[in-house]
Amino acid sequence: MSTFSFEKDPFPQAPGEEFYFSTPALTARLAELGKALHCGHVLLLDEEASGKSTMLDKLEGAHSERWRMFRLQARQQQSAKGLLHDLMSAFGLPIREPAAAELRDADTLLELLSSRSQPAVIVIDDAHRLERDALEQLLYLARRWQAYGVRFLICAEPTLTELLASLDDGAKLPDPVATLAMPRFGHEQVSDYLHLCLYRAGLVGDSPFDSAGVAAVRDKAEGLVGGIDPAARWFLKTGISNHGDRDAREGAGAGRWPAALVAVAGLGVLLMVALPAPGTSRVDKQAGDQAVVFRSGITLAPRESAEGPRNPSATADSAAP
Repeated sequence: MSTFSFEKDPFPQAPGEEFYFSTPALTARLAELGKALHCGHVLLLDEEASGKSTMLDKLEGAHSERWRMFRLQARQQQSAKGLLHDLMSAFGLPIREPAAAELRDADTLLELLSSRSQPAVIVIDDAHRLERDALEQLLYLARRWQAYGVRFLICAEPTLTELLASLDDGAKLPDPVATLAMPRFGHEQVSDYLHLCLYRAGLVGDSPFDSAGVAAVRDKAEGLVGGIDPAARWFLKTGISNHGDRDAREGAGAGRWPAALVAVAGLGVLLMVALPAPGTSRVDKQAGDQAVVFRSGITLAPRESAEGPRNPSATADSAAP
């Protein structure tokens, strides 16, 4: 990465300032997810790094007034008792013994939310980590709370389908149940994302990712949004020597940015900015002036982190009369 001059790492390994890069396919899937939850329960099944957790973040923001959303992060080999305790904590309710007492408290809360026309959506992330008894408990709760209009959004890797198939016939989500997956990024989406990251990192002029480089990153990431950054770091470390030096790429007319396509977080706005045409100097004053105008014309809002702190107690307390 030292071959190029950046103000900061365009593809950092450690989480930091982030932005939400949207595409028409992601926007459509977010709308489809909301419609499916309006009708019933949803299984959001896809591979690790497919963007499921980010989609859940956006869903919470888009429907915060329509539903009361309670989100849990499943833990490896989590038992039924552990799942129930985590659920009570998410509701802002005290952990009690026996479990029947906890369930009565939850019944009261969910009935109250339903009477206020703001039913609960319970989101379980990484549900494939649950133990068999915890998964059975989850499905039981979906049936128990059906009368209160509670929706379950179960987010997991595809192996969850095998776990569900292994359960008894009576252990299932009440119909209707929609099963959705995440869209994959194609060549154009990967190219736009890479160029935006490079611009945000301070690169002006040549992009290290020509069409072949974008294709290499896309193939290595397999179209998974969470795989693009690691694949881009791999390419910057190894792909440059395979594609020749920068001057050779310049002579072939590759690597220039004809335009930067920018998705602005939270606004859904697409900005097109013309950058220098092939043949101009990489460090000429025109490129610098255009970069200054570009920077002053947009504001990228930080994406809400999926790991950010939550205050479930405040959420549940606010539902009290």
